[in-house]
Amino acid sequence: MGVEIWSLIMLAFIVVAICMGLHVFLALGAVPLLFGLIFIGPRVLNMFPVNAFGMFINYAFVAVPLFVYMGTLMEDAGVAEKLY
Repeated sequence: MGVEIWSLIMLAFIVVAICMGLHVFLALGAVPLLFGLIFIGPRVLNMFPVNAFGMFINYAFVAVPLFVYMGTLMEDAGVAEKLY
């Protein structure tokens, strides 16, 4: 099977994991780790910290935690319900 098919299978596993009630961060981390261990082997454990560090130094991702925090504050204050 090609890379495209395996990507769709991984996406399906992620969707199923989220629908089963698994937290999103666990589904997005556990499924690629599982497939990486199956196809690449134990070397994939060294790749995860390198990829995480690459995301941390990207300035575009600085706004993501602040955006989530803003949404949480809006929900707790009742503003989000009034806007929706």
